Amino acid sequence: MVPPLVKNIERSLKNPFQYTKDVKMHLVNADSSNLNLPPVCVAFKLFTQMGSMVSVADWLDSFECILESRNQKIKKEDLDATFFQSVSDLQFLGLLKPTQRKTDHVQKVTWAL
Repeated sequence: MVPPLVKNIERSLKNPFQYTKDVKMHLVNADSSNLNLPPVCVAFKLFTQMGSMVSVADWLDSFECILESRNQKIKKEDLDATFFQSVSDLQFLGLLKPTQRKTDHVQKVTWAL
């Protein structure tokens, strides 16, 4: 029997505490956020709150605001690299793809998100 792969990926990115059992990553509910979440989880939460066509510039701005609120001294270049690594990870998982219609947008691939 094949496990529901998309649901398992979504569940692990929305609430990594279920898999890691790291108390620092514990969330009160699925829609809440935590300052200790991995960057790919933060990017995924923002990704799920957007429409089927996602503006990468808007997504990057939101991502930077959240990571800067962690009160860490992070250079802009490092934030950008972290964001694009997270986007690359989500693309590798098959959750998004580049679009030809708008070059600064990506498109959601899965319908469940």
